[in-house]
Amino acid sequence: MNGKPTINRAGLPRWEALSRTWHVEPPLAPDASDIDFYERVIARECPGRVLMLGVTPGIAAMHWPEGIRLTATDWAEGMLRKVWPADRAPAHACRVRADWRQMPYPTSAFDFVIGDGCYSVFDHPDFIGVLNAEVARILRPGGIFCIRCHRRPARLEPLDVLFGNLLAGHDRNLDLFRWKLATAVQGDAERGVRLKDVWEVWHRHIPDPIAIGSKMGWTERAIANMEAWRNAESAYVFPSLDFLLNEGSKLFSEVRYELPQYEWGEQFPRLMLRR
Repeated sequence: MNGKPTINRAGLPRWEALSRTWHVEPPLAPDASDIDFYERVIARECPGRVLMLGVTPGIAAMHWPEGIRLTATDWAEGMLRKVWPADRAPAHACRVRADWRQMPYPTSAFDFVIGDGCYSVFDHPDFIGVLNAEVARILRPGGIFCIRCHRRPARLEPLDVLFGNLLAGHDRNLDLFRWKLATAVQGDAERGVRLKDVWEVWHRHIPDPIAIGSKMGWTERAIANMEAWRNAESAYVFPSLDFLLNEGSKLFSEVRYELPQYEWGEQFPRLMLRR
């Protein structure tokens, strides 16, 4: 893209639809070790004003310091109403509908911003810089941005190897396989991958997922998550770790990361960026 990227909100109806059946398992959702990472950083920084990007239930329901003032922001009304765990979130937490790339908050409004997988839902990596700029704007000087990312592997597995491992039973987590497949279809280019393109590759190799899934032990939910990408024009982006670190260093004075120890965890780096 040349110049400032144009914000495309055509994918919003898909997120509204997803909110009705939303269910994501680790590692696509944060596991206990990811939540421990978030809690450790929060406890060390002791922020008062926290912005949460999205409504990730595991983050909303984690242990928060007493007196925290939490605001959750998502562009889909359905996610705010149906996925937000109101009975487990901090008391008096508020929810605001807004696009993360254009948030309705004043400069330096927050001490801490937290999110999970937020970079990948954009259709082009340029929007990673746009989000970083918006987060940097609303963070006070010295404030922290914590985010777990979904990145592309340094070495991509060929499609025949991916599907061979799947059908041999080496990949038991079909949701995680869906992410592996998406990164492989995206390839080496720093651009997004259309979800329907991923589904078409899936369908060529797995033309009857119900029949094959019954033999492999795939859950109906995991198969439905894959089939939901059929005809989906939305795109996800899986940048390299170097790209993520370079983008972060443009606007933040301190950029650190750590890699989880669970299956494929090196592809889900946890970033901590200081304003």
